[in-house]
Amino acid sequence: VVLIRMQADGAAQGERRLYRNALDGLLRVSREEGVAALWRGVGPCTLRASLVTTSQIASFGTAKQFLRDRVQWLGQEGVPLQL
Repeated sequence: VVLIRMQADGAAQGERRLYRNALDGLLRVSREEGVAALWRGVGPCTLRASLVTTSQIASFGTAKQFLRDRVQWLGQEGVPLQL
């Protein structure tokens, strides 16, 4: 919550919170809105992160198999194939 608000403050023209740093933001949100406010939006963010991670794992495995089968100089395993 604090990171998003700090990023938005940089582009905002109207209401600005002007946190001095992340710790100041955490303390002010906790004090002014309650600790539960720090967890606002965690559900959608967690869902998004799990979908992105799942797709990255699946695409990495597919791409690695494709390259291993078709590009001889990469070899079967090792650093070049991982990069």
